[in-house]
Amino acid sequence: MTQAIRKHDGRHLITVGLLPSTPQWGHLSGFVPEEVAPELDFVSVHIYPEKGKVAEAVATLKGFAVGKPVVIEETFPLSCPASDLEEFLRQSRQYACGWIGHYGGEDMDRLERRQASKKIAIGEAIMLSWLELFRKIKPDMVGP
Repeated sequence: MTQAIRKHDGRHLITVGLLPSTPQWGHLSGFVPEEVAPELDFVSVHIYPEKGKVAEAVATLKGFAVGKPVVIEETFPLSCPASDLEEFLRQSRQYACGWIGHYGGEDMDRLERRQASKKIAIGEAIMLSWLELFRKIKPDMVGP
């Protein structure tokens, strides 16, 4: 696939979204990081830490550090509180060089107003906690 892409486009980076593996299912994405990495410019991974299992999420991330830059291209406090996600993101800096999370386009000011008026839906509250976290940790994640 890389050769086919490069035949038409030698300028853009190539990656594929990799999902964590489970012993029962193997690699969910169908790609083994060590085997696919030579064909990629960087490794992109989807990791959603579970509540109380930050160390497991970091260990999973470490498994994707196979000699190419690693970008966490999907993460969100889906299965954990924002505090656990913050801990994971901060610890991930030893393996990852980029972070992308979900954003549905919702205005943060609007979410804050909805929260203040106690009219915020649970999904909106989770999104707000994510946006607040991303804003909070940005200075520590981007470097000088």
